Amino acid sequence: MPFKVKINVLLLLAILVTIGTAWFSVNHFISGYIRTQATQNINEQITLVKEKLAGDINQKVLLAANLNLGVTSVKKALQETGFHNIVKLIGDMAFDVNGVIDDKARVEALRKLIPAANNQITVSPLEQLDGKPVISILVPRGADSAYLYYLDMSEFKALLAKVSGEGRYFSLSDSQGQVLYSSKPQGETESRPNKLDIRGSSWTLTGYIDLDYIRAMTQALNGKITLALLGVAALVLALSMVALNLAYRPILSLRDLVQELSQGNGGLTRRLTVT
Repeated sequence: MPFKVKINVLLLLAILVTIGTAWFSVNHFISGYIRTQATQNINEQITLVKEKLAGDINQKVLLAANLNLGVTSVKKALQETGFHNIVKLIGDMAFDVNGVIDDKARVEALRKLIPAANNQITVSPLEQLDGKPVISILVPRGADSAYLYYLDMSEFKALLAKVSGEGRYFSLSDSQGQVLYSSKPQGETESRPNKLDIRGSSWTLTGYIDLDYIRAMTQALNGKITLALLGVAALVLALSMVALNLAYRPILSLRDLVQELSQGNGGLTRRLTVT
């Protein structure tokens, strides 16, 4: 193999090794950087969502605890407070926004909640009411009376849906494991569970980092960087070959002169032109 070709091959190999080393280095560091940023982002989002959820729900609990309803003011209070429904229990009777509740089985089930609360404000697990996910806030008002405030959890479900996406997802479940919302993807994920204290009831807010999303982002960035490296490599290789040809010309001239001298055709006083 000619010497000039060997130099070009070695130059090409050096460039390819440099590109390969750069690709693996970039893949490692970019993947780690994206994962670190995703973890930081999900932790910040979890903190914000956690404060929002716990703050709003506990504020509703506090509002319910300080309301004092009369039988005729249930509808008005419902409009002013934003609860889904309000039930007032007095002895064997129960009233809601529509008036007296005639369903004796339901009234009896609600009345059993009063002694179970032990004169304490309690928050129920998730349940379905009128096709909506709700929790009930029980506020005792004596031995045989209480107010039940039903809080529609749809707005909190919508909040979680709004902040989910772009590699971060959430789920929220009550103390019994009933899921209000979950956007957990099917692929490989890394979970970040956090506890929410809802009036003594422990709910779980879990954030998920989508590892498949991180890999896809890493591959996309690596593809762009690889194309850039190949472009630079092609330019460097072309410039190197031009420079090598220019540097190789005096050597070729010297070779030709030596060949002429060896054949007896050259002049010893001939000068080489070096540019």
